[in-house]
Amino acid sequence: MRCAATLDGAAWSSRCARRRSPRRAKLDCCRAIVRVRLNIGRGTTRPRAACPAGGGRGVRGDRAPRPSGVGRSVEVVSVTSRNAPCPCRSGQKFKRCCAALADTAARTAQAHAAVGKRIQAWAAEAHRDALEAAWAQITGARDDAALGEVDVQLISSWIYNDYELPGGGTAAERYSRLDGLAAGERDIAARIAGATLGLMRVVQVAPGIWIELEDQIRQDVVRVISRGVSAHTSPGDLIIARRMDGPPAPSLWGPVGFARADTAPGLNALITARLDSLGLEEGPDALGEAIRHASLEITILLSPTLRQAARERRRAA
Repeated sequence: MRCAATLDGAAWSSRCARRRSPRRAKLDCCRAIVRVRLNIGRGTTRPRAACPAGGGRGVRGDRAPRPSGVGRSVEVVSVTSRNAPCPCRSGQKFKRCCAALADTAARTAQAHAAVGKRIQAWAAEAHRDALEAAWAQITGARDDAALGEVDVQLISSWIYNDYELPGGGTAAERYSRLDGLAAGERDIAARIAGATLGLMRVVQVAPGIWIELEDQIRQDVVRVISRGVSAHTSPGDLIIARRMDGPPAPSLWGPVGFARADTAPGLNALITARLDSLGLEEGPDALGEAIRHASLEITILLSPTLRQAARERRRAA
């Protein structure tokens, strides 16, 4: 069972140019000094997936697979000529249509990534023991499994966005409330903190520029800035992602997972179990609450190495 995942150029840092032990990866993650970005490349397959109508429990992949995969890239797909037809298919030249938005996407990603690194650095110094505990919790305190780039990005995203520190609040939330932050820094940090996991269906795509998403929790359709993911997705794909509100426009924060035929059943089971354990009925609000409570399990499901380790533990039990 494999998962396709990618980043949009604004994400938690991770120093992982090669596969490493959790001990080394944990140290790098907590020190927050990395600069590797992920993008979908070539090699594996994933299917497009249909979203459950009305934000219900089901998550099902029901289309044929097409080539995709996971790779590393510092930059993302860009339009080669401003006089070329715009990839949004408006019929206009790129320079007269989406060029300004593409430039905005690059600047936005850089600004968000810079604040993300400062959140990590602050948390590593102020809450190192808690981060160590979070790492042990999600990895099962195992030091014998090598972690890849996708694994570390997913783990980092969960630790800083979802893991509740002693006394309440995530690392991103705590940072956004620090005294002395500049107004712009506080605004971006607060929006990063609010970027919780969601379930979204791809409606339209302008490769390298934006994706139009149908948010199954917020029950709206939104066009998000997307430099990387937009180059490797198609209408109908179902994604697990963190939607980050603007300004200047909504974007995606951190790694993005695709619901595949082999991961969708596990995702469905996790969401269903959380709905039942929380005593919630089907619906958008309930779906959001279930995903929030199941963020740890969803992260493990999307992480190739953690998913395999969990499978091995079940077999040994």
